[in-house]
Amino acid sequence: MSAIGFGMNVTGGGKKPEPPIEVTKGGNEGPGTLAAAIQKANEAKAGSQMEIVIQTHISANKKDLVVRAQNLTIRAVGGAVITHNHLVFDCRKADNILLQDLRFEPGESRPNRKNPPRDAISIDGTQGRGKKGFWIDHCFFEAFFDLSVTANTKDLKGAPPLLLTVSYCHFHDNDPGGNENSKDDDTTVNHGSLGIHGAGSKNNPKDVDQETNAYATVCRNFFDHVRRRSPRSSNQTFVHAFNNVLEKWGSPNAIDDPKQANGMSAGHFGILAAEANYFYADSFKPTIEISERKGEAPRLLVGTGDLVNQYRNKALSAENFGKPPIDIRQEYRDGLNDKKAEIPHRDPMTDALSETIKKEAGAR
Repeated sequence: MSAIGFGMNVTGGGKKPEPPIEVTKGGNEGPGTLAAAIQKANEAKAGSQMEIVIQTHISANKKDLVVRAQNLTIRAVGGAVITHNHLVFDCRKADNILLQDLRFEPGESRPNRKNPPRDAISIDGTQGRGKKGFWIDHCFFEAFFDLSVTANTKDLKGAPPLLLTVSYCHFHDNDPGGNENSKDDDTTVNHGSLGIHGAGSKNNPKDVDQETNAYATVCRNFFDHVRRRSPRSSNQTFVHAFNNVLEKWGSPNAIDDPKQANGMSAGHFGILAAEANYFYADSFKPTIEISERKGEAPRLLVGTGDLVNQYRNKALSAENFGKPPIDIRQEYRDGLNDKKAEIPHRDPMTDALSETIKKEAGAR
C-alpha cells in the first residue's frame, strides 16, 4: 500500500515483512510488551522490513515510547486498545512508518498536566527527516489532554520536508469542554485532533521558519465532537484537508470562549487548503479559524466548483484568504522539488459520501 498524496510511497513493513514482532502482554516492561517490541524494531539491521502486531490491550504508561526504526508497520488486531500511551517518532532515524488499526483511549481518568502523556502520537521532525514519511490510517483517537497527533518541524538545511498522511481515522472527544474553567485540579485542556507545526515563537513574527518544511494530506477522516484543530496548520506548514467530515465541533462553553469553537484552523503563518469537506454544526460556529494576529500571514484556500465545502446546520462558511492565491499543485511541486508531484484525488462531497466516511473511519 502507498500513502495518499505527494507521490509518497509509505509502505511500512511492506507486503512481506520479517516474522511479526508480537505484543502479547499489556504491561510496560519485559518481553512481549509494546515497549520491548519497539526496542527490538529500533535495534534491527538497516534495511529490515518489520511489523509490530499488538494482540492485547496495553496498559497506561507515563514513559514515552520512542520509535527510531525504519520500514515499520505497527497495527493492532482483535480490538486491542492502547490506553494512555505516547508514541514518539524521532525523525532523525524513523522513516517509512505505517500506523494502522490502532485505538488510543485515555482510560478511566482524564489526563491532565500532572498526569502525562498529553498526546497520543508525536512526530518530531525538528532535528532531521527522512524522504518517505508517515501514514496514519484507520486509527481511532479518544482525546487525551491536548492533541491526538502532533507533528513538529524546523528549517534544516538540506533536509527533505516532513511528509504525513492521515486517512480514514476517527477522532472523538467524550469531554470537549474539558473542565477548562476548573482552578482546583489543573485539568485545563487544549483538546484537539491534529496539529502540523513548524518552529518559531508566536509572539515574535520574525522568529518563524521561512520555508514550508512539512506537507500533510488529511483526508476522509471523521472528526466527531472534537473541540478544535481538526486539523491546524502553523509556521509555514502546508496542510491539504479534503473529504473530511466534521460534526458538532467546539467546546460546550464556546459562548464564553469563542476561540474554542473552530473546526479547522490556520494561524501563525500556516497554510491550509480545504476542499470538499463536510461541516455539520449544532449551533452557529465558524468552520475554519484564521488567525488575525498582527504581522502574521496565514493562508487559506477553500474549494470551488465540484470541490466546494458543504456547510450544514448553522455551520458558517469559510472565506478564501489566499494572499496571494494558492495554487495547490505548484505549492506541492515547489516545496517537494518534484515537478512530477501531483495532488491526490478528491471527490465532490455529498451526503452519501459523508455517511460512507463516517462508517469507514476508525479502527476496522
